[in-house]
Amino acid sequence: MALLIGGLNVLGDSTNSGSCSVATTTARTEAKQGIQFFNTSDDLEGFTSVHKSLANLDDMGLNCYYAFVNDLNSAYFSNLFSVWWEIPVNLLYNAGAMWTDGVNYMFYTPETCPSQDWGFFFFYLIGDFSLRVFVRDEDPSSGDT
Repeated sequence: MALLIGGLNVLGDSTNSGSCSVATTTARTEAKQGIQFFNTSDDLEGFTSVHKSLANLDDMGLNCYYAFVNDLNSAYFSNLFSVWWEIPVNLLYNAGAMWTDGVNYMFYTPETCPSQDWGFFFFYLIGDFSLRVFVRDEDPSSGDT
């Protein structure tokens, strides 16, 4: 899930890919919160969080499906690989974000990573870094982080 969230977040919120990332992140957050409620014996809040998490399945399913049908389809990759300079342009365009991903790997540890969730953090950065090789979001209003 972290690979999906990190990778599709590259395109920003104005695309199906960004919406897939947001819906998946929201579902994951609610599920984690539900587990915390169940661990503290607050069953009502736990079930409420699980319900909120599952309520994102429609958005996740549709947006993730359309992310691969509309945003990252075979035509996109055919066009990408038909022009020799597209990959180097992507690397230059995304150099700052990719540098930040690398720095995060060097300086964060399982004890110091944000939200104390090293596994998610690790795979999120792999997804983010990997997709930036193939994708650049040139729309500054899209909310790309």
